[in-house]
Amino acid sequence: MTQILIIDESSLFREYLSSTLEQTGNFEVHVALNGFDGIVKIKNNPPDLIIMSMYLSRDGTLELLKQKKSVQNLVDIPVLLLTNKLEQRQMKEFISYRVDKILVKPIKFELLYFFLNKEFKVPLYHDETPGSIKVLVNDSIIFITVKDGINLNSLDALSFKIKELIELFDLSAIKVIIIINDIQITFSESVNMARLFLIVTSITGIKYQNIKVISNITFVHKFLQLYPEVIGIGIIATLKGAVLMLLDLVEKPSHNKRSNFEIAYAVGVNDLADVTKNITIAVVSNMPATIESINAVFQQTSVSIKTYATISEYIDTAEKAFFDVTYLDSEIPTLDLSETLNAFEKKNIKHNIVLMIPAKQRELVWNIFEHNAISYVVKPLKSAEVFRQFVQIVYRNF
Repeated sequence: MTQILIIDESSLFREYLSSTLEQTGNFEVHVALNGFDGIVKIKNNPPDLIIMSMYLSRDGTLELLKQKKSVQNLVDIPVLLLTNKLEQRQMKEFISYRVDKILVKPIKFELLYFFLNKEFKVPLYHDETPGSIKVLVNDSIIFITVKDGINLNSLDALSFKIKELIELFDLSAIKVIIIINDIQITFSESVNMARLFLIVTSITGIKYQNIKVISNITFVHKFLQLYPEVIGIGIIATLKGAVLMLLDLVEKPSHNKRSNFEIAYAVGVNDLADVTKNITIAVVSNMPATIESINAVFQQTSVSIKTYATISEYIDTAEKAFFDVTYLDSEIPTLDLSETLNAFEKKNIKHNIVLMIPAKQRELVWNIFEHNAISYVVKPLKSAEVFRQFVQIVYRNF
């Protein structure tokens, strides 16, 4: 049986990848917690394949690859490198150390299975049914958006996505909004639908009153009324109604004071300065206090920050350059949010948008999921919340 060693510092990701590969019946999987642990295990029990993270503590990735290359019986072991971002110059450096494949997190399993099939000639099943499930947190509420359909691969990752965000945002009072619109669901897919709701309820352990569903699909309405295990989960007509109902229920955690390092560690990021050196963010605001607040959040990282006072100035640059995250201030004079987001889409600006809104203007976010703005933070800005939004966008494991 093919032996695989996974070296990644996110315990949830190690568990997820290990269980996914072992379920195929073709692989025996071992794990290492960091670079040093990986070196020891590679030398003591050489695997057939190494799957490793781009960033490792205690003897980093390059040191591990150098030691592997220096030992004759280890040099030809193939390496699959996992990263959130990689520049061209880094790619050339890693290839010289027998890195055979580089995949960006969150992993697309069709690419992973294609590589494994090519490398080891093992048949692997991948659910090619259209479907993806996006999960993010805003206002201490978990938003789960079903896109295109519900397939098995997206369901396999769902429980780990939820666990990761609960840990990252340090949620103690969990509330969930599930959005299922404009997709085709037939009776034959009801098993997947049931599994989706059962995953949400079992992982969060919350009462049904804390789960709201928004859907324009008749089948979903009937399912929630007839399926015994989920009867009681309420369907709400609008996102605004669901958010307002859940905000009234949210208890603000009293133990939510974690440093940026502790927040990043929740998803396996240990060296903020090193990991963030290739990250560029944009701040679109004409308010010095807002710009200063963002700068303060990232002062101990290597993030490059570009500021723009107007939307037109930002668009001129964004059409040519890529930003990992764009913080868009809703209080820019003459800003029309819908027109601005539509303009981004028309000009094919696909940057991750985080909207910065004052508490009194929360109504601005009700249509946020119809555009490429995927998240928001409430002003006055809290450093920990801004950084959490950054981490959930840039360092997603799932």
